[in-house]
Amino acid sequence: MSNLLLMRHAKSDWSQNESDRERPLKKRGRRDAQQMGQRLHDRQFSLQTLICSPAVRARETAEIVSRVLGFDLQQIIYLDDLYLASPDTLLDEIQAYATTGNLMAVGHNPGMTSLVNRLASGRIDNMPTAAYALFEIGDGLFEAGSVYPASIDFPANPGEPFAA
Repeated sequence: MSNLLLMRHAKSDWSQNESDRERPLKKRGRRDAQQMGQRLHDRQFSLQTLICSPAVRARETAEIVSRVLGFDLQQIIYLDDLYLASPDTLLDEIQAYATTGNLMAVGHNPGMTSLVNRLASGRIDNMPTAAYALFEIGDGLFEAGSVYPASIDFPANPGEPFAA
């Protein structure tokens, strides 16, 4: 694996009475997912593997970002275990799908924030909705106990992604 991108789903719509798994994105969430996909595109991020929670808000986020990056939606891998996953479960799934190239995982807090803090040299309090952490793994094997250089970006960030 060259790079690992961890992304929290975009802002969901709580105005209806859908179950947690069925809650869609708000208009703002769709806009934020598009914006973050464009930022990744502008950084020339290419995607080889995308794993995603089956929750509607995560699916919609993954699909919007995939379209911007030119990633085939039919190649998105939806995994029940990523729904509200712990950091350990996230790591297990990432390791199961890690191959050569870049891997993206779209999921939920608190697992995403916890995993970012486990893998990065810095610490963040919370990954906002539609935020991503991009880890530079390099050409070697991804090792769960290692710390990797990372950059973090989120919709309200006015500047360049910051190092973590």
